[in-house]
Amino acid sequence: MTAPIYSSSFTPPGPKTFDPDEHLEHDVFHRIMVGAVSGFLLVGVIVFLGAPWAGLGAVSALGVGAFSGFWSGSISGGMVGGLTVIDRENAKLAQNDPDSAALH
Repeated sequence: MTAPIYSSSFTPPGPKTFDPDEHLEHDVFHRIMVGAVSGFLLVGVIVFLGAPWAGLGAVSALGVGAFSGFWSGSISGGMVGGLTVIDRENAKLAQNDPDSAALH
């Protein structure tokens, strides 16, 4: 008699193991999202308000502001937000490591 390929009994996974980087991943994701939204709004509003000065109409200014906010503000804001958290974490790790003083 051959053994079945698939077992009919289900064994639940074991207890969740501790992940020391879980809080860091959450903080980085949160800061990326906050940075992306705030960068989009900041760049979008500045370009929208400055576009009529360059001679654009209201609808064109809105389009250029949204385009600039999406491609420039959200990308730059997300990048700065995420790197800020990672840089702070690296600075904390460097303070606790006696060998890192030789690298600075």
